[in-house]
Amino acid sequence: MKTRISLTALAICVIVTCFSQLTSGEVNFNQERLKQIPAAMQKFVEDNVISGAVTLIADKDKIRFCEAIGYSDLETKSKMTKNNMFWIASMTKPITAFGLMILVDEGKVSVDDPVEKYLPEFKNQWMIEEKTNDRMV
Repeated sequence: MKTRISLTALAICVIVTCFSQLTSGEVNFNQERLKQIPAAMQKFVEDNVISGAVTLIADKDKIRFCEAIGYSDLETKSKMTKNNMFWIASMTKPITAFGLMILVDEGKVSVDDPVEKYLPEFKNQWMIEEKTNDRMV
């Protein structure tokens, strides 16, 4: 479990850095630096931290780097491919919350706004506090 948490933290740190650079226009996609990514990811595979990974770096214009490393299945030694599917469970929640808080910092969203302001489908939703066979509050 510690491995997953540390890799998630690493991914979020990279996202934070890249996002702040993208919004400020500071990104320089140095090809020599991008070429170092597979070796860095391979070290995680060799150390048995992960079996494999797909690393993708993109900006608003295009994909700048995409590489698969390691295995998608250790038993069969199936190589990881760029289009492998991953079960990421709840890992999108912290990333979504992070993105939302960036919008809050930029003054584009307020945490006090009702959800339906941004997602009209939630208008007139009710929260059920208690439900029994003959009563609902």
